[in-house]
Amino acid sequence: MAGRDQLRIKRRGDPYAVFLFTNDDRSFRGWYVNLEGPHERTELGFDYEDELLDVWVALGAEPELLDEDELEEAVRRGFVTDERAAEIRAVASYILDNPPWPTGWEEWQPDPGWQVPDLPPGWDQP
Repeated sequence: MAGRDQLRIKRRGDPYAVFLFTNDDRSFRGWYVNLEGPHERTELGFDYEDELLDVWVALGAEPELLDEDELEEAVRRGFVTDERAAEIRAVASYILDNPPWPTGWEEWQPDPGWQVPDLPPGWDQP
């Protein structure tokens, strides 16, 4: 999915963001739901923690839960507790039961005159 256009939608309070991906010809490809922790505003943008599980829904297809193996490995290595993993899985179940797609933004296209903005100095420093 890398290298293709995408629009990211994050609503305050939702434990996820929805990415709308396009094909090379900019036609709509599908939704990628990234489970993530609360966003914190910083002087460079927003910081948040990825919750490992994701949902991919290709246009016209059934949703797929992704990266369950990564969450299991994080638990095995002690990076995520069993309790936290259960909470993350509950969010994934909620998303599958209450899909945040379609979003209403599937046909949106950026103004062709827009330029890619320059990132501020230090954006890549932790």
